[in-house]
Amino acid sequence: MTASRGQLPEELAGRLLTYTNYKWLDVAISATGRNSGLVAAGAGCRPGLRRIRSAKDTGPLVYDERRWAAELASPSSPLGLPSGDALFEITLDQWVDGVVADGVRAVLTPSKFVASADWPTLRALVEAANEVTSPRAITLVATDAAMLDPERLGTFVDVVSRSVKPLAFVFATKRRPLGSAGRVAGLRTLLAAVPGSLLLATEVLAALDGLTHGAAAAAIGLTGGLRRPARPDDVTGGGFSNGALPGLFLRELCEHRSPMTYADWYANSPSPRCDRCGGRALDSFAGTDQDRRAILRHNVHTWLAMWDELHPLRREEQQQALAEELRTAFTRHARLRLGNVRLEVDPLLRQLVELDDPEQRSATRAGSWR
Repeated sequence: MTASRGQLPEELAGRLLTYTNYKWLDVAISATGRNSGLVAAGAGCRPGLRRIRSAKDTGPLVYDERRWAAELASPSSPLGLPSGDALFEITLDQWVDGVVADGVRAVLTPSKFVASADWPTLRALVEAANEVTSPRAITLVATDAAMLDPERLGTFVDVVSRSVKPLAFVFATKRRPLGSAGRVAGLRTLLAAVPGSLLLATEVLAALDGLTHGAAAAAIGLTGGLRRPARPDDVTGGGFSNGALPGLFLRELCEHRSPMTYADWYANSPSPRCDRCGGRALDSFAGTDQDRRAILRHNVHTWLAMWDELHPLRREEQQQALAEELRTAFTRHARLRLGNVRLEVDPLLRQLVELDDPEQRSATRAGSWR
């Protein structure tokens, strides 16, 4: 039997949040908007929560202990019960109340990572989280993105639907959690089955699509590693992209790429410029800390501008407007295929335009239809 599930705190409804760790917290704070907010991720953010709330109106603040990034869950240990002072242990409810007292509007359960198709552990996590009584607690399910594949999705939906708490999801894998064919369709199915959920640590297009297909809120990872989270045992390269710079989100193409990549792509045409960044060309950034932070701020205000335009529309209008923008961005890639430049459309963008194409065509990697 499906449980009657609680709702996210009202302040989070319709918000496109920024998911950030302590290192980039100041950048995220400086780039908030009227329909945004922050998810402070990792124990390193905890001491600064009161300062964040007092420093600026950042919108709703959510806290993620981020245990899932390093610890695998088991049926006997699905959550990481935090320790108190040296002589005492605290309950999960006491811990949640303590975080809320720091000015946080919602707290994600300190869930560990659930491996693909580990159904006993997933059931244990939902059951343990159901025992938390705080209305500010959200059940976090952090799991392998393979749970969105057709052979696992039905069981996954059935188990998480038994939550009596509002749900938040993180999907991780070694590289591009939502890049495999069919996973965006699986995510839409999940969000329709458990509407009102929070989608975390994900990419721009997944967050926007999620908000227009049943998610109550979504949080985009500020850096590539936070947008495409890895599983606890994955060995990843880390660091920034080409040129020691973070990926820059170009709305014209709906892509995150290094400015050096854009310089190649636009070698025979004018580089796009951003008015909010003072008219700066988007291929003009150098590998300095100042420019890294400028790119991250650019990314946040660009994706927030997209959501600000979609937010006032009805759900069907949001879906149509987003689909039209993504189709246009997809076809622009084909115009950049010049000389020996190697250009490949992001697989997430390809999946989305295929899902919503009225002619049911297949999207090629180069930005054309077949």
